[in-house]
Amino acid sequence: PTMVRMTWNISHRIRSLLLADTPSLSLPERIRATLGALLAVAVCGGILHLVPLPAYWLVAPVGASVVILFTLSHSPLAQPWPVVGSYAVATLAGLLSLYWIKEPVVAAAVAVALTVWLMARLNCIHPPGGALAMLLVHEQHAQMAPVGHTVALVALNALALLLAAVVINNV
Repeated sequence: PTMVRMTWNISHRIRSLLLADTPSLSLPERIRATLGALLAVAVCGGILHLVPLPAYWLVAPVGASVVILFTLSHSPLAQPWPVVGSYAVATLAGLLSLYWIKEPVVAAAVAVALTVWLMARLNCIHPPGGALAMLLVHEQHAQMAPVGHTVALVALNALALLLAAVVINNV
């Protein structure tokens, strides 16, 4: 009995450390979040496909934003300003780093650090912003797409994502 109790105590402590403040979603919340994520990514992709740009892409950080918007919808991270602001500063930081720093790893590090600083300064913390800054540096490094095209695509991704989130979360 003592060994069993000690093992249970250790496993209970490990579990409490790993799951300290993680949110637990009920079955209806999981279903809503899952359907919301499915619809939001589909809507974003559909909207981007309709836009007459020479090329379009759904940026990967949208997937991370969708998780926040649909599983933590009441979080300060899931509000419109953090999404739009973080995507804007990440785009700025990523493009500046890309054009000023030739070494991609250093450019990515500077882009993410600058994004973190700007998000904190402008009160628009949304973690996928850091991923967007890094993505822009690495994706654009090889091809050097026009700045206007990149800015337009990121803006469309953010706006489509927010539009989908507002509609889906209010249905």
